[in-house]
Amino acid sequence: MSNPHAEFRTTPGPGSDAGMRTIALVVMVVVILAVGTVMVASRQPGFAVALAGMAAGLLCWLAAMVVVAPGRRGRLRVSAGPDGLTVETSPWPGWMRVAGPAVMLAASGVGSLLVPAVMTVAGLLPPVLLGAASLVALIAEVRGRRPARLRLRRQGVLVQSHNSTGELAWDDLIGAEAGPRAASVELLGYEGARLSYPVEALLSDPALVAALMEFYRAHPARRAELDDPEAALARVRGGAFLAK
Repeated sequence: MSNPHAEFRTTPGPGSDAGMRTIALVVMVVVILAVGTVMVASRQPGFAVALAGMAAGLLCWLAAMVVVAPGRRGRLRVSAGPDGLTVETSPWPGWMRVAGPAVMLAASGVGSLLVPAVMTVAGLLPPVLLGAASLVALIAEVRGRRPARLRLRRQGVLVQSHNSTGELAWDDLIGAEAGPRAASVELLGYEGARLSYPVEALLSDPALVAALMEFYRAHPARRAELDDPEAALARVRGGAFLAK
């Protein structure tokens, strides 16, 4: 097949992508930089470097949340293969989430070296605590990391995040929806079963992803298309999965 990808665009609806989290992180960065400036003025370069590293790490996390969000509103991007339709993702948010604690860890090390030799143990405590917390966060991000994947198959939906994998058969799925503030795509099953896919890496509007899953859930006869890449991609390109 010459083109295994498809894209559909529509007018974006109201909503925001991680708006409150973005504002909160920006405020935190500003406060940390302000405190770092005070430390420089008071001749405490070790603390200043550690705080600057914390701010840089938080900026990396901020980038992970918003780097792909502005361009995905009103857009659905998928690729097709022998095992169904895969909703396309970007690798950059994952790398930014790893870069955040890595930058903090490096800054805490440099900050500790810059602490004056006469400084007490209490004076060393902030950069050491930052280094320990950064190391724990870095290990948590790297350990068990795998590519995020959201795939629609003839038998069901496969949800693979960076540290977990789950699958719901179509007959066990009772609904799909974009989560609060479009921060996740939620797959709802019987007896409280639920799969949640964080959308920071999605190149598609979470509402459109949920609509695509809802279409195949509600139309069992159309699921055979998921084994036919051309038919599935044609449906996406034409927007024929949206409720009329």
